[in-house]
Amino acid sequence: MKRWIHATTTEIFGMAVVDKDEFDLPYDIWLDPAGSSRNVKHNLPRVKVVVDGQRIPFSISDDPKPLVNKKIKNEKRIREWIIKNKDNLLKQWNRELSDSQVLRVLEK
Repeated sequence: MKRWIHATTTEIFGMAVVDKDEFDLPYDIWLDPAGSSRNVKHNLPRVKVVVDGQRIPFSISDDPKPLVNKKIKNEKRIREWIIKNKDNLLKQWNRELSDSQVLRVLEK
């Protein structure tokens, strides 16, 4: 499992990475381990798709979309993967599954 670690003067947090090669995806996808309990609340559950070095938030829903106004090549493939894995992604977002647990049950 890959992990990305970010540190500031006040906090350290990491995100689990869904490896694009392992999951046959066009991009890596970051999962936020704090999810719904993050201090800065997000309106929608989300994952972040790493496109050209930028982390683009996508909603976790029956109709997932980028949460920023940006054209993304292979967006349909990302949307299909989120829909297929929506239940487990939401469980991870709500902290019902740990990062390592969700990475074991996600489908390709």
